[in-house]
Amino acid sequence: MKKKKTNTNEVRRLTVSTKRFLLGQEGFDVDFKIKADGVKPEDFVAFANGRGGTILVGVQESKDTSGKQYGKVVGCPIDDKAKQSFISIASSCRPSIDISIKLENIKSNKPIFRIDIPEGREKPYCTSSGVYKIRADGQNIGIDPSLMKAIILEKESEEFLKRFKSAADELLMSIAEVHANLTEQINQVENVAQEAISAANDAEQAARDAEDIAKWAAFK
Repeated sequence: MKKKKTNTNEVRRLTVSTKRFLLGQEGFDVDFKIKADGVKPEDFVAFANGRGGTILVGVQESKDTSGKQYGKVVGCPIDDKAKQSFISIASSCRPSIDISIKLENIKSNKPIFRIDIPEGREKPYCTSSGVYKIRADGQNIGIDPSLMKAIILEKESEEFLKRFKSAADELLMSIAEVHANLTEQINQVENVAQEAISAANDAEQAARDAEDIAKWAAFK
């Protein structure tokens, strides 16, 4: 299976977008995991089949005094073994999934992993065991036949639009080339016509001059 490139960056503190995720609860675009081994193939598949999303590892879902849910940073061990496990999970999916791994809050005693999963371009995705999931309202749900048809139809529609746009662009280029050629030919015809008119005027003037010379000669 082809292994896709995975970017890994380090950030001293939490990024603005991560802080924004922590202010709310798990949803369509974010999932909290306390430990690295809590990340499963279904998580990557679910986000890739949806609109993409982010997994924050080292974060626990908690509630404040008013009952509002938020993400609490508890930190997790940061090592190459964890990063390689994420990459291996993404590569095991069918098709393999692109992910971006970022280490945040690394200057504190509560570092976290941020894993960004973009919306997939080759939907639908499944795990190596053939499990299809999609992200919905803070959880991964199975894809039933009707939803599977909708995903496939959406993909086919996007591909049709791409082909249609490509064909339209080619047609517009052809029309532009024809227009340019016609414009050039019209300009050439206009130049020839102008030269013909100029030559006719010169001939007419030469005839008048010859007539004047003939009259002058006859007068003498």
